[in-house]
Amino acid sequence: MDLIIKNSHLSGNVQIPASKSVAHRAYICAALAKTPTDIICNSDSVDIRATRECLTRLAAARTDSASDILLDCKESGSTLRFLLPLACVFTQRFGRPVHFTGADYLAKRPLSPLVEELCAHGAVISPPGTFPLTVSGELTPGIYTLPGNISSQYISGLLMALPLLSGDSEIHITGSRESVSYIGLTLAMQRTFGISITETDYGYFVPGGQEYRSPGTLTIEADWSSAAFWLAAGAIGASTPVLTGLSLDSAQGDRAVLPILESFGAVILHTEAGISIQKPTTLHGTVVDASDVPDLIPVLAVVAAHAEGKTEFINAGRLRIKESDRIVSTEELLQRLGVKTESTQDTLAVYGLAPSSPECSDNTPIEVRSFNDHRIAMSAAIAATVSDRPLLLTQAEAVSKSYPTFYEHYKSLGGQVQERR
Repeated sequence: MDLIIKNSHLSGNVQIPASKSVAHRAYICAALAKTPTDIICNSDSVDIRATRECLTRLAAARTDSASDILLDCKESGSTLRFLLPLACVFTQRFGRPVHFTGADYLAKRPLSPLVEELCAHGAVISPPGTFPLTVSGELTPGIYTLPGNISSQYISGLLMALPLLSGDSEIHITGSRESVSYIGLTLAMQRTFGISITETDYGYFVPGGQEYRSPGTLTIEADWSSAAFWLAAGAIGASTPVLTGLSLDSAQGDRAVLPILESFGAVILHTEAGISIQKPTTLHGTVVDASDVPDLIPVLAVVAAHAEGKTEFINAGRLRIKESDRIVSTEELLQRLGVKTESTQDTLAVYGLAPSSPECSDNTPIEVRSFNDHRIAMSAAIAATVSDRPLLLTQAEAVSKSYPTFYEHYKSLGGQVQERR
């Protein structure tokens, strides 16, 4: 689906959808509990459905001993990385292997060194890089060692699986740690389900023989990652929406969008109705450490394009292994809008203020690619609100991965969006 998005001012209220990151963890913990959990979640993105459907298939395998166990992770890296260690626990109990499949590009996203650690502890996993990926063997407790500067999803997957083993385990984390807040989300959800894990100097001590216990009812909190797009729109002067449902006490790392926008000079407004952003007379460039907030960088780069001077995003190397290489895709988006950027393997520099869109006498839309990446698609829509020319966004449907109602909300706030025919 290709959309034409025109300059427009956004105003009104937005009920922010449930956090995808929290929902993944909640559904997994609930599936591991012996009694049901009533999960209240106001969002049903493609990624969340992938996790739910895989968990349903695993539950069915407990009683259906004949059929193959095939888990389709679709495009969700979280689903694959969270469920892979759990499959290594259950394959022995099921008495047959578990197979994973999904989108072609998902098979190529890194799984090392998680696979090597699982195999060192009894699992047998077919070489990653193609689907189907097959898991068998019997996972054993012990010491699991992972570097801290790779995907936090590896660590979260182990944290959710290891309490189910008969003996105690340790997770040793080497080097600098990134995306620590996402691990915090996992631990918080596990505590909700009665799991006890101790943080140590080396990483985490995980007692074995534990049981997940249902809290009865659980409401998934609003998503700060989704809220960031509307907050960024406010910072560049394109929007005055009030965002409702957000918790200022949330453990979500992307809550850091507020102090980051303040570092650009934006003014945060807290009212009884919710949170909004007021654009100052001038935004100014800043330095943003991407190590704990990689998902925010594309839309923050849009803000940087409207700030005086240079903004540098550092420790951004992991953006290269997301749904797209987000350093490349973010640069292309901004460059198509006439913004100067520079990058290295681990950094992205954006030079504002953004010039006017490249001139065109007939106001032809500027074509920008989403790279089938939901965060690039939404960042492009926010950039369009203050663009002199319309944007033609290709593969705009990518937003369904995390925020399927994004364009509905966009139009309800006054955004001008129409499908190219």
